[in-house]
Amino acid sequence: MNSPVHVSESSVVAASPLSPEARSPGRRRITSRGFLADLARMGGMQMSLAVAGLLRYKVLALRLGSSGLGEYQQLVTAAGTATVVVSFGLAFALNRNIATARDAEHRQQLLATSNTIIWTITGVVYLSCFAALAFDPRLVDRIGVKATPSAIATLVILLIGIPFETLKTNLVSFLMASLDVRGVTSRRSVAVLAATVISTPVVWLFGPVGAAIQSVVVNLGLVAALGIRCKQLGYAPFRLRLDRQCATVLAAFGVAQLFAGFVQQFLDLVVRTHLITQYGASQNGFYQSSLLLAGQVQTILSGVASYALGSLGNERDRAHATASSNLLLRTVLPVATLAFAGIGILAKPLLVLLYSSSFTGAVAFFPFVLAMMFLEAVVWVIDAPLLAHRGVRIWVLVNVTYCSARAVAAIALLPVIGPTGVAIGYFAAMCLYLSMHVYVFTRVLGLTIDRTHFRNIALGLALILGTALPVSGTSPVLLRYLVAISLYLAYFVFIVHDTVGISAARNFVRRLRPEPESAT
Repeated sequence: MNSPVHVSESSVVAASPLSPEARSPGRRRITSRGFLADLARMGGMQMSLAVAGLLRYKVLALRLGSSGLGEYQQLVTAAGTATVVVSFGLAFALNRNIATARDAEHRQQLLATSNTIIWTITGVVYLSCFAALAFDPRLVDRIGVKATPSAIATLVILLIGIPFETLKTNLVSFLMASLDVRGVTSRRSVAVLAATVISTPVVWLFGPVGAAIQSVVVNLGLVAALGIRCKQLGYAPFRLRLDRQCATVLAAFGVAQLFAGFVQQFLDLVVRTHLITQYGASQNGFYQSSLLLAGQVQTILSGVASYALGSLGNERDRAHATASSNLLLRTVLPVATLAFAGIGILAKPLLVLLYSSSFTGAVAFFPFVLAMMFLEAVVWVIDAPLLAHRGVRIWVLVNVTYCSARAVAAIALLPVIGPTGVAIGYFAAMCLYLSMHVYVFTRVLGLTIDRTHFRNIALGLALILGTALPVSGTSPVLLRYLVAISLYLAYFVFIVHDTVGISAARNFVRRLRPEPESAT
């Protein structure tokens, strides 16, 4: 990769919003060293987020069991549908437009306008949701959860927390689009850990109601921490102002994300309702625990999506866009393969350790959940150039097709295969999703994907499914684990050989060893 310029997060931090440097953001080109450093920071952040998230769900799993966790997560999914409406796709729009903003004042206008839109829509959603629940609380029954006072209170608290969830997401997008990776990672990690430790006793005492309270507390802590970071850079994170030009620009992308996001969230709610009504809330709890555990890796890689879009937002040169995308793929594919395959091999012990022994049934979901998330990481990279070139209509069409296909496949497979039909249906739809993105990337945008990436995608899928499927049986034996671990180590050796060479890796390890003390 011969990208001559890379704007690191340190340069973004150092420039105040009114300085000449801030007014001339320049071209954001990716370099290997810069990307690896930022990915390491995002990985460090996610380690702390993973610890905090798993601690919360560990307490909730012990307190509620798989069935209770499944019911709670269904309420979270229902509130998430309303969250999509309030967010209005603004995180998506901010990510794209902050990256291409002409100066710091323009970025401030975009952020202030998004804040105004959020609180305006929040008022409408609050009025609609709370009026509906007051008129007929039994509406909760329609999503497969019994309308008990506890369930209704949990849903109400989750609804109250919607604007804070949205503000948090927007501030993360704002800072990531500015390539302030260091600021995002440090503030977010400390805030989440602190809020989790403080509020965890509430979860144990009050169950799902306490979990909903904790969710709001964590998001409030994050909003405060990220807001402080924005102020350090000279921005007013909570300013309210409606600029017509900024609102028009944000709406162009926001409406697209709102439509696609609402379709996905609503159809996911429909699929989960079918899963609960046909097989019970415990199966939704199993499915959710597999998503949460595998999602710790996915959240690290999700930063690549913001990073790629922020870096390619001003990129109009096809050669550099191709080179940058291939660099991201060259780094992401082996990391994602090793991480997801490792979770697949250790799925059962991790479920027992991080949840409880009653959650071991979730292991059946892991193979195809992991494979689906692996392919999604690839999509995040090749998705960025399309958005950078303002291909919003194509993006919406591809995403709505994907969301519809996965819902149809999951519902069709549920009565045939059982609960794991959800994971298999989603994986099949993800294969279609990736295929559509590859077509757009190569045929519509005229960019190129190195052939070695297709080989690495196939090897990654083979390793993830080839290791997770054998150990996901009801009574895996030692031989199965030995075979899976052997395949894992063989792939690791292959990656080392393919990237730096065995001899170079050996020399690197040798340099890390302490030199023997000389005899006196």
